[in-house]
Amino acid sequence: MKKILLGAVLAAVVVFAWGAVARMATPLGHMGIKKMESEGAVLSATQHTIDDPGFYFFPGIDRDRKLSDAEEEAWNAKYEAGPRGILIYEPKGGKAMSPTQLLTQFVINFAAGLVAAILLSMTSVTFPKRVLFVTLLGVFSWLVLSLPYWNWYFFPMTFVLAEGIMQTVGWLLGGIVLAAVVKPAKASGAS
Repeated sequence: MKKILLGAVLAAVVVFAWGAVARMATPLGHMGIKKMESEGAVLSATQHTIDDPGFYFFPGIDRDRKLSDAEEEAWNAKYEAGPRGILIYEPKGGKAMSPTQLLTQFVINFAAGLVAAILLSMTSVTFPKRVLFVTLLGVFSWLVLSLPYWNWYFFPMTFVLAEGIMQTVGWLLGGIVLAAVVKPAKASGAS
């Protein structure tokens, strides 16, 4: 268990460091992200109309109740006509990359590293295959999280591809660390 915890901590450090470099020192951190030309007008409108932080999908629809056929048709017409999209909204300001956010990201990386270390401890394959195993966990996370955001919520493909590169490289590096620390499982007796 000590090797698993040590591997998870070291992988978290490596993945966290890679994420910082990738987001701040390479184009990956801003691919697919655009600045609104009329940001002032949009901010003014949201400050006067949206009070609660949250995930807003537009055109909006109330899925908490059964809609009539006419309401469903009206929403479909608005959706097809556009514009459509999402808004992640926080009405209060705050520090960019606050210590709390950085610590939270490290804890997330540690939790992911711990899962990867536990799974890796159950394998008995060679070092390169253990690295590949962890790398593929990163690819898997990208496939099941980022690609659906592109499909359903219109995230730009360049943004999604950058996320894929960051996850793959991050967990390749994390996989090297984990494969070095978390040794193959011992075979259990002859059959």
